[in-house]
Amino acid sequence: MVIQSTSFEPHPAGSFYGKIVRIEEDISKFDAKPQLVLTVETEPIYGEKKERSLLYWTSTSLSPQSKLGSVYTAVSGEEVSAGLTIDTDDLLNKQALVNVEHYERQNGQTGSRISAWKTLS
Repeated sequence: MVIQSTSFEPHPAGSFYGKIVRIEEDISKFDAKPQLVLTVETEPIYGEKKERSLLYWTSTSLSPQSKLGSVYTAVSGEEVSAGLTIDTDDLLNKQALVNVEHYERQNGQTGSRISAWKTLS
């Protein structure tokens, strides 16, 4: 197999359709607590239909203010209420609108991340 190096281009900034295609459990490098890593495939709302993907890290905390709560609300259309229990497998292949933003990494390069989740309307 012959492999050629390529240059890295960050995901474009803006609003996209996002679909959760994988969810993995991990341990946070910052506080050693459990976290989830979501692989989100994106597709432009307008223009060229070029699919890309991003990783999205979230704690396992589920509340209306948590990152996981925002994901749940966006893909299900339901608010997070007290006592709610979810199965993360139920989030797989669900869609929402995601906002992608650029930021400067510690090494000075431009990175991209999901900054917000919104319900499809």
